[in-house]
Order: sequence, then structure tokens, then C-alpha cells
Amino acid sequence: MKDRKKERYVMKRRKGLITIAALLVIAIVAAVAPTYSWLSAQSDKVVNTFAGGAISILLDESPVGTDGKKIEGNRTTANSYKYKAGAVLDKDPRVTVIKGSEECYVFLCVENGLNDKFAINYDTSSWLKVAESGEKSVYTYKQRVNALEATENKVLEPIFTTVTISEDLTSEDIL
Repeated sequence: MKDRKKERYVMKRRKGLITIAALLVIAIVAAVAPTYSWLSAQSDKVVNTFAGGAISILLDESPVGTDGKKIEGNRTTANSYKYKAGAVLDKDPRVTVIKGSEECYVFLCVENGLNDKFAINYDTSSWLKVAESGEKSVYTYKQRVNALEATENKVLEPIFTTVTISEDLTSEDIL
């Protein structure tokens, strides 16, 4: 009789363990199936296209004579200056944004290797200095320029118009 009771007890335990194992398998499947479904789901492709805008600019200045004063003629990309103490030289570097260019911000890097005997009259009403390092300064035009649908090129104000040489300039200052 004891063997029979023992057999029933063992059978009940086995059924209980089998039931627990079956419930555990069902719980795991219930937890993993949605996660697998979520991770393996696919959607339509999304395509991103990036295109750089076309911006064309021109940097030039008025031509000058041997005295450093403006003369008639087409704008140029290079001038030669002969200077003396007290002279005021015309120099008007100007940016032109070519019609059809995308809307843009314009920045200029000015490299000024001149010493304090040379004064440049920067146009602070149109240009803002945004960075400086050593002899280099970066300026930005104070407004966006949009020439995309323009009928003409957008000519910006010159960043400066003159360079004034000190009356106290000596030959040691330019060596």
C-alpha cells in the first residue's frame, strides 16, 4: 500500500512539474513572439536625397593708379600700391553674389599683415567681425543674400574702402 501511495505522489509531482514546465514555455513564447515580430517587421523604404546648393560669388576691387587712387576701368582681382607716409589709398574689396545662386550667408577672411601704421576703415554697418586669429579676421555680411530668383547679380557693400597710412611711417616700420 505504501508503494501505491508513493507512486501516486510521484505521479502528481510529475504532472505538476510538467504543468509548470508547459506554463513556463507558454510564457516564454508569449513574451518572445511579439518582440521577434516587432524586430523582424519591415516597412517601405525611406529615401533621403541631399543636394548642395549652387552658390557663385566674385570678389574684386576697383582698379587704382600709381598714386593708389581709383581710376576708370573694369574691376580687378589685383592691384599694386606704392605708398608714402600720410597717403590715403583707395581699396574697396567687394563681393558679388551671381544671380541664380542659392540664398546664402557671405563670409570673408581678411588677412592683414600691416602694422598699426596702416588703418583700414572697415564697414561695420554692413559687415560684422565674427572671429580673429593672429593676422586673420573673419567677417560676415549682416544679412542673408538671396540671388536665386534675382534678375541681376547682388553686389554687396565693400568690406572697407580705404587704407590710411600714418604720417609717422618710417622705413623701419615696413621692414
